[in-house]
Amino acid sequence: MNIVQRVGGALGGALFAVVIARNLPDDPEGAFRHAFWLIALTGLLGLLSALWLHHALRGAEQSGRTGSAPRPGGGSAPVEPGAGVLEDA
Repeated sequence: MNIVQRVGGALGGALFAVVIARNLPDDPEGAFRHAFWLIALTGLLGLLSALWLHHALRGAEQSGRTGSAPRPGGGSAPVEPGAGVLEDA
């Protein structure tokens, strides 16, 4: 996850820099206005996708599909977040 965040941040920063650089010589004010709205739209898209994911997970939790692992005795134990995931050093 850390790698995805770093790569996404670098690509996003490069994209916004290109948007500004392409329009800067012709219309400096317009270049920053365009970049601002692009950043705002991207942030809104991320917020909407996070809300959708939260809603989907909450619906799954209420319907009984909570992500529990089967136990040998027949019961189920909750799966800890990040279980089995290796973190960066």
